Amino acid sequence: MSSVSISIVLYNNTAKTVNSLVKNVEKSTKNLVDVQLFLVNNSPENEDLTAYLQTFKSTDWIKIIVPETNGGFGAGNNLVLPYLQSDYHIVMNPDIMISSEHELDKMIN
Repeated sequence: MSSVSISIVLYNNTAKTVNSLVKNVEKSTKNLVDVQLFLVNNSPENEDLTAYLQTFKSTDWIKIIVPETNGGFGAGNNLVLPYLQSDYHIVMNPDIMISSEHELDKMIN
């Protein structure tokens, strides 16, 4: 079975939006064995989002990255590169929802 990682760069997203996103990724990857989700917080001054992301500190499959400066979308995704060990990596926007657990299987195949 292939391993998959996903990076999502966040900027002033609401905790509610990110919660929906995380639940969507979790549901969409339930058929995969090895999944890693990287959430890059480009807006650490957003206290609600930062507090929400802290709830994932002890979660194995989610890693939170907070850059020293906001270098934008590309730079945020590049921060994930040193952590990647997956067979496949997906760069996602925070406003994307995966329609079903079969979509990632299709992309991998």
